Amino acid sequence: MKSGKIEEKALSLRDLQQHFAVLTVSLLCILSVIAAYPLAAHAAGKPGMVRSSEQIVSHLKDRLNLTDNQVNKIQPIIEASMQKQAALRDQMRQLRQSTDAKISAVLTSEQSKKFQQLKDERRERMRSRMHRPGAPSEEQP
Repeated sequence: MKSGKIEEKALSLRDLQQHFAVLTVSLLCILSVIAAYPLAAHAAGKPGMVRSSEQIVSHLKDRLNLTDNQVNKIQPIIEASMQKQAALRDQMRQLRQSTDAKISAVLTSEQSKKFQQLKDERRERMRSRMHRPGAPSEEQP
């Protein structure tokens, strides 16, 4: 009987390690993009707007005095990075939903209501942070 509980704990620890790895990779990707592309908030004319790859390349071209050849090489790099970031955002959303569902399955009805309230509060804090002047913004479905 004890062996079954140990296996259950090992499995959940393995799940946590996988989730942590995904979070770590996502964070590193996001931080590398932020460090690589320090764009002024006013570059697109609207603070907090998500930039297109063309806007990013245009900004880099102006700031770094890039040649046309460099622009042609950098454009696909930026586009690939943005696609990977979108995929990571989707993975993170799915991971968050899966985690929330697993937690909810363990909770009582009363705890589930409180858990939903906590999630709503977290979402609202994120929205308020994302909509501060100069803060990066991203549309969430």
